Amino acid sequence: MNYRAELQVLLDDETLDVETWLYSYPIEEGPFLILEYKNFMQKWAIENDDFQTVEELQCLDNLAEKMQNFAIDKLAERQEKQNRVKVLKEKIEFLKQEILKNDLKEVQVSEKVLEELREIVEYLKSNDMYDEELWGRLQHLL
Repeated sequence: MNYRAELQVLLDDETLDVETWLYSYPIEEGPFLILEYKNFMQKWAIENDDFQTVEELQCLDNLAEKMQNFAIDKLAERQEKQNRVKVLKEKIEFLKQEILKNDLKEVQVSEKVLEELREIVEYLKSNDMYDEELWGRLQHLL
């Protein structure tokens, strides 16, 4: 991303405040945009002998670092959730194959399969994805 060009968007629009401008970008870009803003404003302040502003802008380094840490944490959470969904999809596929290979009207379910089902249902409930109609018939097993 060309951060200088993105900063120019803010500079060209007098009605746009920094916070609104910053929130219009993905979170992982925030720290870089803040630092670009800081560098631009420092240069302007130095050219205008406004050393008070130069000093005040130093706090943006801390803000950029906090935002970067927050972005890293959020991306890690997202990756962890994606990994969890992948594992659960594999478990669902396993359960599906176990059920399909059994021609009996009543499927005998091992404790391992029941544990997998419980884990899937727990995940679905904790993420507001649980469908009572879909899983209701298995509720007595869970």
